[in-house]
Amino acid sequence: MSAASSRLAPTIAANKIVSCVVEAGADDRRSRKYCMAPICKYLTDNEDGSLANLLLLNHDKVLLDLWHYLKGSVLDGGLPVMAAYGMSCFDYQGTDPRFNKIFNEAMRGHTAVLVNQLLRTYGGFDDVKVLVDVGGGVGATLGMITSGHPHIKGINLDLPHVISSAQPLPGVQHVSGDMFEAVPSGDAIFLKVRTDSSDHYKNSNLALSEKGKVIVMECVLPVVPEVTPRDQYIYQLDICMLTCTTGGKERTKQEFQALAMDAGFTGFKALPVFAGTCVMELTK
Repeated sequence: MSAASSRLAPTIAANKIVSCVVEAGADDRRSRKYCMAPICKYLTDNEDGSLANLLLLNHDKVLLDLWHYLKGSVLDGGLPVMAAYGMSCFDYQGTDPRFNKIFNEAMRGHTAVLVNQLLRTYGGFDDVKVLVDVGGGVGATLGMITSGHPHIKGINLDLPHVISSAQPLPGVQHVSGDMFEAVPSGDAIFLKVRTDSSDHYKNSNLALSEKGKVIVMECVLPVVPEVTPRDQYIYQLDICMLTCTTGGKERTKQEFQALAMDAGFTGFKALPVFAGTCVMELTK
């Protein structure tokens, strides 16, 4: 272990990321030994997904620099990402291949954790024939859904610089496009995109078959914040949306329902999934 590593390891042990034991050697010299703590199950890359790349994304310089502009946003109402880069975070990805790769890997790992929980708790894919994932990244979500429901034809829609990194997946067609302009047709549309208006839902409504549905998977803000890890996480995520998007935000269930009604939907129901995340069905 290098000198720097020997100083770093006790720090992460003190934060319960690894466990530490002290062993006595043959010459009576004591040495520290480390092993993974239970939290590491969320950081190892396996079939259940990993949050490691999401942590790397959250601590990447591109995102950390945005926090220096938060004060201006609070005082003057500006957007930190526009002050820093003059464009949205999604547009910035198209100019920075390194950051684009980090972002896509973070979404892949985080998606696997959430979608595994979704597939265990939600039965709404059984009657779906064509599922369109709007803003679906490199197709990780659709790949997991179609693996569990092989009768579904998946259409993965995202921006060209994202789709260019997508690998072929059984049962999934990758489509380059802009969700603000048009959405491919299907009898169900999957949304995991934090939006600043009902436009995403309106475009999705137009693309749906008559008896279709939009399936929204999002964190849901509690109306009254409590001092719990779940609420701390969700409200912190909302501030992340403030810094790195041009209007994206977390919402309460009532706010999601209002967006759905404004977009022309008449049916709305929500089901808790995992760690403050809900799946919501919008029907015509």
